[in-house]
Amino acid sequence: MSPRVVRVNELVKREISQILHTKFQSETVYITIREVETEPDLRSARIHYNVLGDDKQKIAAMHFFTKMHTEIRRMLSHRVTFKFLPHLHFIIDQSTERGVRINQLLDDLGFRGEIDPKSLIPPEAEATTQTGTETSPDDGVDDDEDADTDEYLDDDGGEDTEDEGDEEARTDSKA
Repeated sequence: MSPRVVRVNELVKREISQILHTKFQSETVYITIREVETEPDLRSARIHYNVLGDDKQKIAAMHFFTKMHTEIRRMLSHRVTFKFLPHLHFIIDQSTERGVRINQLLDDLGFRGEIDPKSLIPPEAEATTQTGTETSPDDGVDDDEDADTDEYLDDDGGEDTEDEGDEEARTDSKA
């Protein structure tokens, strides 16, 4: 999705939400605009909304948008300027209900609260990671090369460089 379409989606979402909650406040107090998906040519837009309440309020919201979508589009045209004002298609968003249903199913299966990701690992896979039986491929590095670098380290494990010796000489000359 292009950045322009993303900006248009956010603008249309904000303005429609503002229209609903100022001009149609009594009818839309339980409606939330969740997402706007505008086509790349900006000719059509799907407005996903969520209704807080029971099925009676959902049906009332569907009837409201069926009756008032042209009026909402007209009000939107006064607020924003586009070359083509998109046709608005209002779609009820069922994601909240699906999420509640999934949580109920998980509760029925015995999953309560937070799920520990380690509990999702099969016992066989957990046993191999704990015993360390998995082998790593040879990376082609010779272990003797590490021994060559040890001779350049001084007693405290740091590298012995000329700068440290110079620092010692400077402190001796000051004394």
